[in-house]
Amino acid sequence: MGTALSADILLRYGGSLPRYTSYPTAAQFDASVGAAQAEDWLRAVPAGMPVSLYLHVPFCDSLCLFCGCTTSVMRDAAGRAAYAALLADELRRVAALLG
Repeated sequence: MGTALSADILLRYGGSLPRYTSYPTAAQFDASVGAAQAEDWLRAVPAGMPVSLYLHVPFCDSLCLFCGCTTSVMRDAAGRAAYAALLADELRRVAALLG
């Protein structure tokens, strides 16, 4: 049995978007951008402004022929757990900077 989506949800999230959306955009990054600059960008997001997060998992059990993502095969459970722990740490840091 499927879950029905409300019209509100479809209107809010049903739009067609570019595959990669970020703030700041990828074009704003170069060798001169460090952690302090990235933190300043996050602090500049107005309080209460809705944000979206893109979480990239750079590994899979196997590669798909149709996939355009940057990924590699990783079957090591310890490596995946370590990545998940680091990702959780990063999410906490970003949340603190956003307020």
